[in-house]
Amino acid sequence: MVDNFIQNIREESPTLQKKIFLNHASRGPLHGITQKAIQEYSEYWGEFDFEESNKVFQEARGKFGKLINAKEEEIVFTRDVTSGSRLAANMINYDDKSNIVCYWNDYVAQVYQALFLKKTKNIEYRPVPDQKNCVVAEEFANKIDKNTKLVLLSHVQWLSGCRADVKEIAKIAHENDALIAIDSIQSSGALVNDVKEWGVDFLTCGTAKWLLGANQAGYFYIKEDHISEFDPPFAGYHGVDPGSHDQPYWNVNELIYVEGVSKFMDTNPSDFLFLVKVWI
Repeated sequence: MVDNFIQNIREESPTLQKKIFLNHASRGPLHGITQKAIQEYSEYWGEFDFEESNKVFQEARGKFGKLINAKEEEIVFTRDVTSGSRLAANMINYDDKSNIVCYWNDYVAQVYQALFLKKTKNIEYRPVPDQKNCVVAEEFANKIDKNTKLVLLSHVQWLSGCRADVKEIAKIAHENDALIAIDSIQSSGALVNDVKEWGVDFLTCGTAKWLLGANQAGYFYIKEDHISEFDPPFAGYHGVDPGSHDQPYWNVNELIYVEGVSKFMDTNPSDFLFLVKVWI
């Protein structure tokens, strides 16, 4: 049965009919379902309907939530996986004793967040060594302490394919009152992602790899308890209450966030989220 399933995937992919594809660390091959969704979207675009569009986006939030065992109300759209890492790293309040912990050779979108905060806010960055290219909880335990504000980690490493013990590392982080943000783009769609089982605070992902989607579409999970605890580090159209639609059209005098997780959404939903209607 598994062999037949894999064979069907190969036969339905225009990419796999032409070549052996080994570059999932970059992006996934074009799948027939995705190709069909793009064709349907081109027709939909010509008959654009705001109500239908909002319905599709809402359905996409629910599907992304189901994919990682989260509530729809804990999901917000982003531009890509890096946007989610940036969002998590910048919403936290730091002081002069704070530090950030990250695997030293993690995907640069994770490492760069720590380096950026080190450069701009003088936050201590603690790179975590590996053991024979494997990410192990023991090494994280050696770096995390009571001054750690955030742990950044990819579930599966882009370079080695090493799968981290997210649940154990999250446990170590929380024992020290630190938060943990997971990049799941190398595993979502290929492996089970369960934010509740893992006990993580944030998860970021894009659709361009094992979800077999397009670039410039992503989603971000924030644990329900944190939605009211944190303010957005950036302001955007979808995250702010526009106020009265009389005069002026926008509330240009005061910044009031919308209720719920949408306050963290500083970008328009990607049109490629329409594809989720078909491919997930």
